[in-house]
Order: sequence, then structure tokens, then C-alpha cells
Amino acid sequence: MKVDPVLDEPRVSDAGSNALAPQAPQMSGRFVQLRPITPADYGPLYKIAISEEVNLRWRFRGIVPSFEAFSNAFRPADVTAQFAITTRQNDEAQGLVVAYNTDPRDTHTYVGTFVSPKLAGTGLGVEATSLFATYLFMTWPFRKVYFEVIEYNLSSFKMALHDLFRVEGHLVDHLYYGGQFWDMLVLALYREDALHFSEARRVHRRHASDSAKPPTVKEPQSE
Repeated sequence: MKVDPVLDEPRVSDAGSNALAPQAPQMSGRFVQLRPITPADYGPLYKIAISEEVNLRWRFRGIVPSFEAFSNAFRPADVTAQFAITTRQNDEAQGLVVAYNTDPRDTHTYVGTFVSPKLAGTGLGVEATSLFATYLFMTWPFRKVYFEVIEYNLSSFKMALHDLFRVEGHLVDHLYYGGQFWDMLVLALYREDALHFSEARRVHRRHASDSAKPPTVKEPQSE
């Protein structure tokens, strides 16, 4: 770094300045993108959140909140970051990723994700969650992020349950839904595991064919 004799202010020389710049987290994956939420997204996200396929798997578990209560959930003090999930072909919100209950002293946070039923089974929710986790680790000094997973939701994590996530809690008969109690598992994703996985995906994406087609999105059938 040099000091300008006229302005008497530090001035970074051009040589090597790019090498010193930190890498920005990617908000765009192979098939999905994360973008800030706007009030125009509340309606589409509300429809997704109260749909039969999503409602039982997310925080409401069968309870249908009012639109006002749902909209207010985007502004609570315990939300650290949140983004709308979109596809490269459509900028309309297709889901949500959110970090909540952050503990800055112990450097961890919780992550929640939901996607439209149209994206179920496509792997796009996994890609969005991976992008978001990498964003969190590159923006805050978190050691790990937690996922609270109801027993009947474990299938969403089956591909990475043993290779990427670590089970750090198992609460027996913890949550009630559908006339019975269910276990809840607390899965942890550690910084080093997430960043290693993100780099592997980046390398794979770089070498993948540009002609790769996005997964087929299920469109709702007309009545």
C-alpha cells in the first residue's frame, strides 16, 4: 500500500490489488438463484407455504396462518438473512431460505428452507440450500449451521445425511402432527464440510456441459 503525497491518504497500488480482494459468495447456482425478498414475493410465498405438500413439512405443520401473520414473519428480529429462491428461467419466487435464532457468541445459526411443490424431487432445493449455507459461512464467522428436521422429512437429506451432515441431537416424540408424535433430529453442517462441498460443486459446474438442461419442473394439472 502506498501513501499519496498530495492527499496524504492510503492508496492501493494496481499491482496485486485483485489478488487481495476477497471472493464474494455466489448467489447463483447451476439452475437456481437467490435474491432479496420484496413485498411482491409475499403472495407467491404464502401460497407455497400453505400448500398441502409444504405446510406439513415447514414451521406451521398444518396450521394455516393469516396472510398478515405470514408477511410479518419476514421482519422478526431473530432473522439474520433470508432470500427468495428463483430459477434461471423464472424470476418469480419459488421458495425461501432463512437463517434464524443466530447465536453470535457461540457462532452458529439455524437454517430453514421450503420450495414449491413444482420443484419437489428436482434437487433444486438442495442446490439453493447449499448456496445459502456457503453465503452464511463466507459472510459471518459461523462454525456450523443447524437444521431442525422432523422425522418424516429425513428423506430430503438422505443423499447427504452421512457424508455432509452430522446428527447432533435426537429428540424423541418431540413434535405433534397428523394424530401422532414424531421425533425431531438436529443436523449440523460444519464450515469446513460446507466450503469443501461448495468448492467441489463449483469445479463440477465449471467442467459440466453448458448445454445441461435444468431438471423438469412439475406443473400443476388443470382441474
